Amino acid sequence: MIKDINLWGIYIHPFLIGFLFAFIAIRPTNHLLNHFDFYRHVWHPGLFDTALFFILYALFMAMLVPDVVMAIFHMIF
Repeated sequence: MIKDINLWGIYIHPFLIGFLFAFIAIRPTNHLLNHFDFYRHVWHPGLFDTALFFILYALFMAMLVPDVVMAIFHMIF
């Protein structure tokens, strides 16, 4: 079971924290990709940004809730 995280007396679900981390991390990532003119090689920048957001979200969730990742890994293999 995924346990809530207590931040100064407020219980927050790890999915929300992972979402916020991904939302914060996507801005500098987009700026860096724009700086190196990466988006001229991408067919649909909005779709690429959405996929990149969910990849970052999955990475942060893997760091916050490793038990869920291990359960999914054991179901697959």
